[in-house]
Amino acid sequence: SQRAKGRAAARLAERADKWRAKARRYREEAAALDAAAAVLAERIKAGAMEEGRRYEVLPEPLRQLTLNLKMIACRAETEMLALGRDGREGKPLPRTALQALFRTPAHVEPDPGQGVLRVRILRQASAAADRRLEPLLEELNASRTVYPGTDLRLVYELAG
Repeated sequence: SQRAKGRAAARLAERADKWRAKARRYREEAAALDAAAAVLAERIKAGAMEEGRRYEVLPEPLRQLTLNLKMIACRAETEMLALGRDGREGKPLPRTALQALFRTPAHVEPDPGQGVLRVRILRQASAAADRRLEPLLEELNASRTVYPGTDLRLVYELAG
């Protein structure tokens, strides 16, 4: 009947109004999030930040020192890669192998009678990884480096 059709149409109109209101809220929320993202994307100087949210920035001399140390470390790592060339194949040591070496624990044992400071590096995850490090350790030992402040020569070896 006509009355039933009218009630159904009213219910549909009411549901449509609710959906439109939800959509409007979502659009407003999306606009607010877009505005917040735009603010976050801007580069803000530390001095311009409010006191409670301000982060510390290194003074320029310390920032330069940090950058210089990073550059020196990178160059030293690159030189160590070249030192670790495999004599048979002439391939440089993979950077990942050197990074694994830096994370590997070692035992430092002074031996004043022999005049050496022995650095026993724990073995790597595989025998192949150990073999990749051998040319580097041989080159470091050949340099006959004396540990600063002592008369002990550094000797590197794989433990066990």
